[in-house]
Amino acid sequence: MNLPGSQDLIRNSVMNNFSDFRDSEIINGFVFSEIESSLAIEGVRSTRAKIEQLNKQDYENLTEMNDVIVKNMLLGYEFVKTNHINQENIFRLYNILTKRCLNDHEKLLPGNYYRHDEVNIVDASNTVVDQGVDWQKLPKLMNLLIDYINKEKTYEEHLIASHVIHFYLIYLHPYFDYNGRMARVLSFWYNYRNAPSLSLLLVSEAINNKNHINQYYNAIFNSRKSGNDISFFGSVKNLVYFR
Repeated sequence: MNLPGSQDLIRNSVMNNFSDFRDSEIINGFVFSEIESSLAIEGVRSTRAKIEQLNKQDYENLTEMNDVIVKNMLLGYEFVKTNHINQENIFRLYNILTKRCLNDHEKLLPGNYYRHDEVNIVDASNTVVDQGVDWQKLPKLMNLLIDYINKEKTYEEHLIASHVIHFYLIYLHPYFDYNGRMARVLSFWYNYRNAPSLSLLLVSEAINNKNHINQYYNAIFNSRKSGNDISFFGSVKNLVYFR
């Protein structure tokens, strides 16, 4: 964004001739690949061929947990294609992604949109690297996130908004589990609804990239330590852009 002429280059790119992927089969192929890489970082192994197969299967016939997790992701991506982003729909997305997958201690209380206790943030080796924000602050902070999502933005602001959304949700950690998956789908959801030309180009991948994941967790830790300065996410965000 700081390179001379970069904004005009993006605007005038021939990619803009194919900028809206929302009614294209291209988006389906992207979703299959994104689900495969998104789940791999959490130890849920699948293949694109398997994901395509599960996309055609009835939910009620699934018996393997990995299959249920993949199917939930597929249904989650379908949900965001036809719904706007608000508190109720974020909660509905969370229920879709977590269906049949949570232990009792990981479930939300009836009537709660977010967790009701503290939660640890762990890395890929299950080592605690930080804690989510005070659970009592979550309704206010999530409403601020939703306000940011629905705020009118310039073209340039759209370029980074999905990354801000991704990292901020991880920073809040509003659920006992599935925060990473929620953040990645919400990031895509924003682009799909507000900046379709970016849907296939600027999906947040920092947590999916083993070379960047340590910086991802360090950003969370340093941000909290410095009094909630989220500028630490900037260096990780740049790695996503120039991967």
